[in-house]
Amino acid sequence: MHSCKVQNKNCNLQYVDPSKNFFKIKGCLNQASLEDGSWEVYDTTNSLIEQGNYDNGLRKGKWFYPQSNNLSLTWRKYSYDKIGLVTNILSGFTVVDSDSDYVKLSNKDSGNLINIVIAVHNLSSTKIDPDEYYKQGESEILQRGLQYQQNRTELIFINRKAYFNEYKITDSSRVKEFYLSNIYSVLTNEKLVEITCSYTEKGGLIARKMFFAVMTNCFIHGKRFFDPFEQLVNIIEVKR
Repeated sequence: MHSCKVQNKNCNLQYVDPSKNFFKIKGCLNQASLEDGSWEVYDTTNSLIEQGNYDNGLRKGKWFYPQSNNLSLTWRKYSYDKIGLVTNILSGFTVVDSDSDYVKLSNKDSGNLINIVIAVHNLSSTKIDPDEYYKQGESEILQRGLQYQQNRTELIFINRKAYFNEYKITDSSRVKEFYLSNIYSVLTNEKLVEITCSYTEKGGLIARKMFFAVMTNCFIHGKRFFDPFEQLVNIIEVKR
């Protein structure tokens, strides 16, 4: 689900997916227009999709996902001051690498490995073209002797774009494969923020929960990276 419709100021909210299906929310926004308190999302048949609690825009504690094999996940707040990051991550994820412009977290499970990287690039000191930035990642994949299949989507908002990419990556023998979800967008303070999650097929369900929860509940120096309540103008499926 890429965006939502707000019926009233703080409550009676609805998500809407690209096919314009509406999903009812039982929950409210606080005075800062952030999710706060108990939260439930229902599909078009009024069946519960997810249930948990928010604390000022961040998932907190145990969440339940009845339509995902009755999965339950525990979320906690995570901050990384070097890039001004505040987000929510799954319990059990720890930092495995970091620098002045990124942080990488992992569950360190060799049989079900999931990595997520949040990076911030300063456009005033680089020559990054957001419309072409995805090519850097694809070039790195090829340089490592890997192959990929890609789906690319551009999300058009009133004042900016977000670029969403999904990859299936294999080695030359097509024996080993993994998946990668990536989204990036330029915030108003001239910073390109990028979130990338890599995972095996076995870890796909939890990885996608992690990726979308970080994506929609990620703040850089107080600016929300992807606001699900921001007005979405258009969705473009990019053909390659």
